[in-house]
Amino acid sequence: MSENKDIQGKPTQVVGLKKSIHKSVLKDGEYHHLKNGTISSFEGDIPFIQNMPSNLECVTLPNGYKVLNSDYIKERNYHVLYLINFELNKSEIGFFYGNECKYETKLNQGCLNFNVAFPIKSQYKIKNCELHLYFQDGFNPDRHINLDDLPFKKQLVDGCYVDTDVFDCSAINVQNDLIPPVVKPKIPIEAGALFTGVYQFAVCYANINGNEQSSYYSKTNPLPIYEDRFSSYENTEGSKANQLTDKAIPVVFSNLDIRYDYINLAVIKTVQGTPTYELIATLPISTKEYIYTGRETTRLLSIDNILGLYPDYYNSKTITSANNYLIRANMSTQDEANYQPFANLIELEWAVVRKKADSFESTYKNPLNSVEYKGYQRGEVYAFGIQYLLTNGRKTSVFHIPGRKSKPSDLIKYTIDNIPSGESCNFFELVDNEPCSNTKLSELYHWQVYDTATITEQKNPNELTVCDGDVVARGDFAYWESTDTYSCNAEVYQNLSGQKIRHHKFPTNNTIHHHNQPYTYSVSGDSEAYSNSDTYIYPIGVQLKNSLNDYIQIAITKGILTQEEASLIAGYEIVRGDRTGNKSIIAKGLLYNMKYYVDVNPSTNESEEVLYPNYPFNDLREDKYLDNSITNDYDLINYEYEVTVPNTTILSGTTIPQNTWGNPYSITFVLDRDIIVNENFIITYQVMGTPPLLGYYLVSFKFYGDDREVMEDFFLRDGTYEATNSNFYKKNLFTFHSPDTSFKKPFLGQELNLHSIEYGASEGRFDQVSGHPEFKPATATQSANYACAYKSVGNYNNYTSITNTNFRRKLTDLGYLVGNNFTKLPDTTNKINNRFRESSVGLKLNCDLDDPSIKDLSRYVISGGNPEDDNKCGCKALVEDRVLNFKNAFEVDSQCTLDNKWISSYYGSLKTKIPNQYGQIDTIKYLLTGSYHNVYDKPIPIFGGDTFITRFTLKRKNAFFNVNFINQSPVGITYKGTKYANLLTPVYHADNEKGGALGEYKIDFSTSKLDCSINGGVGDGDRNGFFYLFSTGIVNFFVESDINTELRYSGTTPETTWYPKLKNTNVWDWMEETKVPINLDNVYNYNFDYSKQNSEEALFSQAADFKPNSQCKNTHPRRIIYSKQDNEEIAADNWLIYPANNYVDLDSYLGSIIDIKALDTYKVLVRCENGSLVFNAFDTLQLEQTSVTVGTGGMFSQRPQTFAETDTGYAGSQSKYAINTSQYGTFFPEFKRGRIFHYNSQLEEISNNGMFDWFQENMPFKIQVANVNTDNPYTGIGYNSVYDNRLNLWFLTKKDYKLKNLKELGNITLDENNNVLYKGTPTNFLDTKIWKNVGWTISYSPLYKSWISFHSFQPNYYINGIENFYTGLQNQTIYKHWDKFSFQTYYKTLSPFEITITTSNEQVTSILQSIEYNLKIQKYLNNNYQDLYENHKVNFNEAIVSTDNQSSGLLNLIRKDNQNPYQSLQYPKINLNSLDVLYSKIEGHKYRINQFSDLVLDKNNNETIFLHDENGVDSVPNNIDYTKQYPQKLRNEFFDITLINDKLSEYKFILKSIINKTLKSIR
Repeated sequence: MSENKDIQGKPTQVVGLKKSIHKSVLKDGEYHHLKNGTISSFEGDIPFIQNMPSNLECVTLPNGYKVLNSDYIKERNYHVLYLINFELNKSEIGFFYGNECKYETKLNQGCLNFNVAFPIKSQYKIKNCELHLYFQDGFNPDRHINLDDLPFKKQLVDGCYVDTDVFDCSAINVQNDLIPPVVKPKIPIEAGALFTGVYQFAVCYANINGNEQSSYYSKTNPLPIYEDRFSSYENTEGSKANQLTDKAIPVVFSNLDIRYDYINLAVIKTVQGTPTYELIATLPISTKEYIYTGRETTRLLSIDNILGLYPDYYNSKTITSANNYLIRANMSTQDEANYQPFANLIELEWAVVRKKADSFESTYKNPLNSVEYKGYQRGEVYAFGIQYLLTNGRKTSVFHIPGRKSKPSDLIKYTIDNIPSGESCNFFELVDNEPCSNTKLSELYHWQVYDTATITEQKNPNELTVCDGDVVARGDFAYWESTDTYSCNAEVYQNLSGQKIRHHKFPTNNTIHHHNQPYTYSVSGDSEAYSNSDTYIYPIGVQLKNSLNDYIQIAITKGILTQEEASLIAGYEIVRGDRTGNKSIIAKGLLYNMKYYVDVNPSTNESEEVLYPNYPFNDLREDKYLDNSITNDYDLINYEYEVTVPNTTILSGTTIPQNTWGNPYSITFVLDRDIIVNENFIITYQVMGTPPLLGYYLVSFKFYGDDREVMEDFFLRDGTYEATNSNFYKKNLFTFHSPDTSFKKPFLGQELNLHSIEYGASEGRFDQVSGHPEFKPATATQSANYACAYKSVGNYNNYTSITNTNFRRKLTDLGYLVGNNFTKLPDTTNKINNRFRESSVGLKLNCDLDDPSIKDLSRYVISGGNPEDDNKCGCKALVEDRVLNFKNAFEVDSQCTLDNKWISSYYGSLKTKIPNQYGQIDTIKYLLTGSYHNVYDKPIPIFGGDTFITRFTLKRKNAFFNVNFINQSPVGITYKGTKYANLLTPVYHADNEKGGALGEYKIDFSTSKLDCSINGGVGDGDRNGFFYLFSTGIVNFFVESDINTELRYSGTTPETTWYPKLKNTNVWDWMEETKVPINLDNVYNYNFDYSKQNSEEALFSQAADFKPNSQCKNTHPRRIIYSKQDNEEIAADNWLIYPANNYVDLDSYLGSIIDIKALDTYKVLVRCENGSLVFNAFDTLQLEQTSVTVGTGGMFSQRPQTFAETDTGYAGSQSKYAINTSQYGTFFPEFKRGRIFHYNSQLEEISNNGMFDWFQENMPFKIQVANVNTDNPYTGIGYNSVYDNRLNLWFLTKKDYKLKNLKELGNITLDENNNVLYKGTPTNFLDTKIWKNVGWTISYSPLYKSWISFHSFQPNYYINGIENFYTGLQNQTIYKHWDKFSFQTYYKTLSPFEITITTSNEQVTSILQSIEYNLKIQKYLNNNYQDLYENHKVNFNEAIVSTDNQSSGLLNLIRKDNQNPYQSLQYPKINLNSLDVLYSKIEGHKYRINQFSDLVLDKNNNETIFLHDENGVDSVPNNIDYTKQYPQKLRNEFFDITLINDKLSEYKFILKSIINKTLKSIR
């Protein structure tokens, strides 16, 4: 029995689709199924379910073309479409005007090379009214194109390059294919307004607006600018920094790629050590020359622009933009060929060119020579590398070029028992053992000691066929190896792996000197020994032994390079290691012996040796100016005897017999150790006291050994011993003069190497000391000036090489000696009298140096005194004109006063030991050499080094007295004896006394000694004599140095000038005390900008663990990079500039980056396989100027927002094409874990909103092919999505297929991109004989936070829009959503509108009697939707009523005709798979169905009442017997009512409610 029950109603106000909630507990508004439905809210704010509008055909694309993606250009209200025609191998970019349903082709080129397997992602910007696209597909290089200024190839017409109609595809790569442009400066001209400093130039390709289209290339070496006119050599000098000049710099262009329209010329201007980067001009590509004046209106650039930090990545997998940054992720680098084995084949040689000395055009006074001929330091080790320039314009890493292989002679081993012949100094003291060991080496290899470089070709530089700049010698480098080893990466370094690193050691000056020998030396010092040869300097460079193409062919033959790898190489640059911190040669310069005298230390009253530098050059003969004899004025003096003895050993306690070894008396020496005596044995006696004290002399004996001095005193009993004079100079103590130690103060090293004896001629003269008081001779009536000074200029223009033995000395003590003061070396007790002397470096050696074989004969007096010197006392011009006729010194006959004398000095280098010079290969800092070469170029010398060969001048001076009376009254003046002696007692001195009736001051001849006096100082002849106050020599020698001494500059006063640039003063006048006082030191003014190196490029070596062709090395799946921030004011396209540090590598647990998406202006969502992050899109660290060099990575400096982390990952994604951002946030799926997320400040999982189980079941792909690409919906498998701004719905589509017959698996393969092939060709998933579609589309409403409906349309792509969106299948037609006139029709196919509403009766079992529903029908008429009323027959055409185990089967709904009373008798009607039943209209929009019952065939046969499709969406009744006799009514706690329309498309169905009429069951 049953009883009547009130009617139960179920409104259809939307709460959402709930597939994962049991039907019995569904709430009002929740429904179990909706297909092709949506939400309608035309009555108040209450939404109801309606059928979804149709899409309609909008535009047909060109035949055969398919869409690969799109980009909506908001500013222009159209879409850019990327199309491909696979059959024609054509690619196209076009404009799609959605509102007009119009398409137009913008660009159609096969070279775009689009690929259906690699859909495109893109970003755009409008800049300077031009549309720029940045797109990537992970297949081709990332690309950029200006659609308003397409690149076309060019041709030369009437001197100008004009566009052809041939599109240039290579120009659109972010990393362009190009020919590297070249710019070179010419000699400056006087037509500008440049400031003093150095200037470098660089050039890049650009567009008309100056937007850079390539990196900057051809960074030139620094060119100096100074104030002086470019005139004679002597009249030119440098300038201090930042002084305005009238100079301009012409530059010339070559090697220009006519595929570009314009070039940007940039200047790197370094003033006062600070570089600035400016864009000078944007010039047409046809420009050949430009003059940079400094008056241009320039635009500042950053070092990022100049360093060329354009992307070095080949492509990316995803792209977005935020806050004016372009952001790319999942990066790949183009496979860099393993070019290191190729570099191992390359052989370098040194090459020397000839440049004329003392000529403005050929020396480094010419600014252009600093650019073209700045060379390398002889004897120094340099690290060289090669950087290949590829045909696409890219530069490779730097590859190390190994130094030459060793020869047997290099590896000759020396031991303590096998010291090389000729080595007299302690051979093994000079090279320490391992750096951390205090022991000394007991063995050395030949290459560690000697110069092993060789000359393979040499020309006579004086031949008429040899021109300035020609190569005059070349040869092999010396062998050198490091203590460090090459990486054990055999694949890269091959047979070098694990071996000692080899670099290139240039020959020393001993092998190839830095200047020539213009004349020969005469033993007699005859000045007529000059030859007619010019003087040349020899800059040394480096060059390939063969052309690069020769080495390429060898590499191909040996299988080191493939033909493809070789074809990529367009040219090369040789780069060099930066010697900063890697200098083994500290400085080069001249050495002058120190002399000494004995003085008494007033504090100890003991005798001591006082050192002083030799003067004015390095004459080691007896000094005719100083008295070395024993006099009453001296308390002690030294006597030195050198004797020849056989090699022997003196044991402690040994008695030295009388008259042996210079010992006149038998004395026992008590020594604390044994000493080894070589052939030269020196005994020095110090004789104290005159006459003998107590009948004997106190004598000291000294010997030297093991770097320490031992003294034993003894008594010499016989006072009859007679000492003789000696020269009193040290052979192991020197002063050292070099630009590198004068202009700056570097660390001085531990070793001295001698290279040559520099020699030449000094031109000297004797002049009266200007301003000195006059004395009157005893019988004269007039006073005269007796003070004289020697002045000279010494030019070391010649040399003789040092033999290749005994040229090294260990520096046991050294330091900087301050001028005009007493000083000392740090670890030597002797004082150094440097009073009135120049600053220098003091050196103490571990072993003596033999005197130079070429003697210095420069010191002499007027009367001669040496066999080589003339006595000029009788020179009338000198004596009478100067003394008797009282003429000024400068009026004297020069033929009588000027003398040329030989000068000589050792030239050597201060060195330090760096056993692992430059360290590991991958840590070398490389610098440009400013030279670009093509593959086929004939090798030429490459310079761009760090060394100038220049003349260095300094003034060396000596005062014989520690006072002078210049410009004073003669009253009381005396130079008597030692009273004012500066060093030893001057031989020549003057004293005066008061005498005569008039109180005149006269010469006291009894206490004076004058040179050239007559009668031994008695009589009138003494008036012709002289005494000497000063001796001055200007040293002028060629030197290799970091300092361009040709461009030192003068100050405003005479003492701040330098020879030969003396402004308005001649050299003889400049050496006068009245002009430059002797107590003033040399002044070294230099603009260090002139020594700048070419460091304006980031050069990197490959890592030590580089693995060629390594996927891991070539792909960076977790890397994000971001560009410089762009804005409208910046002319350059900053979206093409990626500073090196602007990247981050995400944690590995996240997996590969799938997609990056800008959420808003300042936030970026990064979706990875196993998780997601949100970054802020602003660089928080870009605050300091230095940060622009390589970027800061500041966008990633703050911790990103992360989400729940699990062991298996969470909130990741595997679908780059299924993400959309709306005003309600961002939506994306994660099919791997069956989840879907919504992000709006916080992450929300929306898949669990009543649909969790369904998504878990149906999100994973069901295709049976392993490893298939499941992220390419454009070809058939993958997810895509769109947000509909009109309906505020997010649509998510899954494209998925299953093989209908698993036997077909044998016909299925994958291509290299994991796309499906059927029988070897790309499969057609629409072939229903093979494939079954198991995909689906579902919609979500962020307004109601509910899933809304399934949909029949499953497009391969979506195109978003503001009011509409567009979709398409794998054909040429684009469809517009939505159609106002039609519903449920997609791609011209009508689809069912299905709604299943579950009604329940609060868990009470009831019997379903009838169904009533409220359905409004509308049609679009007169620009509006209008209701259909009473008489219409539009309604659902099918229905299904069911419970969990009961079903009515498929009911065909037939409108009941109230006018036909017999109709009810005809229904239900039985069909094969359905049942026709009547529905009736009650009133208004209400309808009733009651002709249904349970038609399930058998509830016990394990058959379900529905057959569910594998897509998880569709189902059809099953296990139904439409002929069933006596069916029962449906009885349950809930009932599913499914209403279906699959017949009508022109009507809108709005379902407002469903009402069930039930009876309470009494069972």
